[in-house]
Amino acid sequence: MGAAPKQEMISHVDPILIEAFVDGVKQTVKTWANVQVTAGAPVFEKPFESKGDVAGMVGMVFGELRAILTISFQKDGLFKILSNMLGEEYTELNDEVAGAAGEFTNTIYGIAIDKLRGTQYDFNMTIPNVIVGQYKITNAHKGHAIIVPFTSPDINFYIELTVEKA
Repeated sequence: MGAAPKQEMISHVDPILIEAFVDGVKQTVKTWANVQVTAGAPVFEKPFESKGDVAGMVGMVFGELRAILTISFQKDGLFKILSNMLGEEYTELNDEVAGAAGEFTNTIYGIAIDKLRGTQYDFNMTIPNVIVGQYKITNAHKGHAIIVPFTSPDINFYIELTVEKA
């Protein structure tokens, strides 16, 4: 039995990747909720620990690159996005809210991937997941994650992007 292939954590994330996902977030929130969000400064975090009450996650692969995109929402921020989008008041985490978080994640992914087509990051998507409630994701990858916070007067959430090379 051979040893598992060594995985190399990328010690920096290409600004092209960050910009694609930041643009995807801004466009999605503006289109869905008519809200302008501001991206904070990207920071690296090790060990990685997801933040928030609801998270949409999608894995991405391309050649030797593997990535995980996680969008972590504080529930009140996600409720505000959904309320603006659908005109209904949301006050509890339920299947509808979880489904919306998944669709939000898929939309951001789709916009970012369109921006990345033709670059060295022509990722394919793996099966997306949504996690609701108290959670802690610590073993989804090894090494650093780049975290980009997003804010508006009523909404705070994060995208977390980790890229590994097999």
